[in-house]
Amino acid sequence: MNKEILALLLVSLVVLVSGCTMPFGGGGEEQATPGPGTKGVVIESFTSDIDYIVGDGTQKIDLKLTARNIGSEIAKDIKVRGQRLSWSGFLTEEDCAPELEPPNPEINKEGQICVVTWEDLTVPEVKKVQDYTATAILSYKYKTTATSNAYVIKNWKLQAMKEAGETIPKTEPTVNSDAPVQLEFRFSEDPLIAKEDGTRTVAGTLIIRKVGTGNLEYDKTARRYKIDSIKIENPSISGITIDSGTCSGVVNMRGDREGECNFKVNIDGSKLPSDIVKVPLKAIANYTFVVGKDLILTVHPKLE
Repeated sequence: MNKEILALLLVSLVVLVSGCTMPFGGGGEEQATPGPGTKGVVIESFTSDIDYIVGDGTQKIDLKLTARNIGSEIAKDIKVRGQRLSWSGFLTEEDCAPELEPPNPEINKEGQICVVTWEDLTVPEVKKVQDYTATAILSYKYKTTATSNAYVIKNWKLQAMKEAGETIPKTEPTVNSDAPVQLEFRFSEDPLIAKEDGTRTVAGTLIIRKVGTGNLEYDKTARRYKIDSIKIENPSISGITIDSGTCSGVVNMRGDREGECNFKVNIDGSKLPSDIVKVPLKAIANYTFVVGKDLILTVHPKLE
């Protein structure tokens, strides 16, 4: 019995130190996954059908790209184009899929894949070992859905809560769908203060950040990376309206990293349903995202 207790204690210690859980029930270790706001369409593989490539001017090879949607939104208009490798037939743009459904963890369903192949590419003749680089560029249309809750409080109620030492509700953290772009709601004051009987306007800012690996679409005319469109929904609450301001169209980004747009919340204190109002916020950003992958092709001369 003492030996059994000692063995159990040793196992518990190993588990505690390693931070792992035992795969009881026949399951394996749980795989780590990226956090919210980092996913989209990824290139799972970009390969050649031949490992040892001979450059005798007659050998032909096929290149194959496989992409998968691992985010939480539907990807649309997925296209792939070849770059850098000048072999005839590679510098083309191909349709990978009109749409790719996202994964559904509830039914253990993976995200949809699409495949592009470049067939019968003729390998040029070489006299010595030479490396060629093939680059596949994948673009797709995606969106980010972001939600939060802000709080509007009548001025007298806010002062009463402060005097009573009560907790003042603040704007809740923004929750984003799994996507390569992340949004965040910010306000010039928090909570939003309403007059007892009158109107006020509170300024708001929607921060836009690229968090995924890849790039947003580059607008050559504006010479900026861009978000195609932003939309902030108007809450169905008496006394509250949102003026979308600059959050209603194209938004230019700073260096493919961050941007923002501005909106306003109009508050009519005489029409509010209560002294403290929780205001649901929802914004949708639409954009084109671009990812790439290189493939090194080592070509060997023909053996004499």
